[in-house]
Amino acid sequence: MLGSGLLSCGPMPAEITMPQLSDTMSEGTLVRWLKKEGDKIQEGDKIAEIETDKAVMEMETFDAGTLAAQMAKEGEKVKVGAVIAVVALAGEDVEAIRKGGSGAAKVAAAPVAAAVPAAVVAPAAVAVPEAPVATVVARAEAVPSATTAVAEG
Repeated sequence: MLGSGLLSCGPMPAEITMPQLSDTMSEGTLVRWLKKEGDKIQEGDKIAEIETDKAVMEMETFDAGTLAAQMAKEGEKVKVGAVIAVVALAGEDVEAIRKGGSGAAKVAAAPVAAAVPAAVVAPAAVAVPEAPVATVVARAEAVPSATTAVAEG
């Protein structure tokens, strides 16, 4: 019987990484958090302002849950692909994630490969030259559970 005897890890937190906003961008500055740790967030919420060499852009999230941990501080330069925040999805223990009790929080300092674009600049924000802030959509990647890895393998 496939999957028998496997332990389910339950829900896993989603990581939000520093997006690559241009072909030449290798790092960005987290200017300001728009949400605080512990805030409930919905898909599409603006969570932070990111500065590149050309502009400051607002970043949106793809996940709904609780902003469990902010891994980058305001004013900090962060490499593209590095984890800047961790989102606790439904059923997860926010305090355990903050204390490093999840796999995502433990590896948060390790940079993630930037092979897949982590963000997209919204066209409407680019079309308005007098607006100093554009909107960026960032993808948070959920860490797969052991059950998922076995089922897919």
